[in-house]
Amino acid sequence: MIADFAKLIPESMEHSNGRVFYSGREAFGSPSRLYVLGINPGGAPEDHPGQTVHSHTKWVMECAPCNWSAYRDERWHGGLPGESGIQPSLRHLFCVVGLDPGTVPASNIVFARSSTTAKYPRKFDADAEKCWAFHREVIDRLSVEVVVVVGNSQGAFVRERLKTNRFVKRWIDKNARPWKSAWYRNFEGRRLSVVVLAHPTRGHQWTRTASDPTALVHEALNCY
Repeated sequence: MIADFAKLIPESMEHSNGRVFYSGREAFGSPSRLYVLGINPGGAPEDHPGQTVHSHTKWVMECAPCNWSAYRDERWHGGLPGESGIQPSLRHLFCVVGLDPGTVPASNIVFARSSTTAKYPRKFDADAEKCWAFHREVIDRLSVEVVVVVGNSQGAFVRERLKTNRFVKRWIDKNARPWKSAWYRNFEGRRLSVVVLAHPTRGHQWTRTASDPTALVHEALNCY
């Protein structure tokens, strides 16, 4: 099934520095109630030489373990597997909802890499529209019920396309900076929720109780 999804990657992005898949063939080959979306692959492109969307997709399809997760198995910034950047927060999320990271499909709203969204090398909105066909197919074919968006900046984009505009619940970070996360549902058609989580940072890792919004995802998965 992952090969069918790969066919929906926009040709105009194939040779961009970036990636599509943050989990492997098992995750994109079986029904999953949860789908995790970041904004776009992070890190400076020069720190990932030669990693194009095409080359990384080929590696995931042909070489990576069937049960594989970038959030659990990769070494980021020279650290131990699963221990750097936002990896601990995402692993915490999977623990809270009781799911193996290698079985949960994970990707990004757009596939080209940039160190920040402000430095995105292409037209972000145009790329998001081009990539949406991929995400829509994943959501439909894998019978996804809850989409998690990591980072508030593009939550509205996903909610609009999935018609999940009915606010359900909000969680506010209890640290000095009251970052907000929120859960939305579609009450008129297919059972579907979008949970937009404030992006974790070094001081706001979800592993810390005061910064942990993951209960929203747990509730969303258990409301059906």
